[in-house]
Amino acid sequence: MLYLANSGISYFYASKRSLIICDQKEYIVSIVNSLSHIAVKLLQIVSLILFQSYAVYLILLIAASLLENIVITALANRMYPFLKDKKIKKLSLGLSADIRKNAYALLFQKIGIIIVYATDNLIISKFVGFFMSAYIPIIL
Repeated sequence: MLYLANSGISYFYASKRSLIICDQKEYIVSIVNSLSHIAVKLLQIVSLILFQSYAVYLILLIAASLLENIVITALANRMYPFLKDKKIKKLSLGLSADIRKNAYALLFQKIGIIIVYATDNLIISKFVGFFMSAYIPIIL
């Protein structure tokens, strides 16, 4: 359960971490991550020597993950204060139409790629049979 809690904590803060990484500032996340790992490993070694309890070891891991995510969230909030703006502005009709047009174009492009690259396998398996189309003879 403690491992599950440790994994679950990171999902609540993933958006802020991803925002920093997408802004090509992954070095910030790496620095926080490295410092957090060094600190938690030292604390875990001390806790194992003092308490000899695996539960304390895991609780320190959870606390470090939570603290690391809180620090990254605070950094993201400071770097991108405009994301806290609650004023929602409606997209202009022209921009909305452009986005819709490009989304449809992307959809049809993906369908076209699938048709071009996937139909040959379907046609071969129809005429030759499924098992024969999967059979690849080794030619020496």
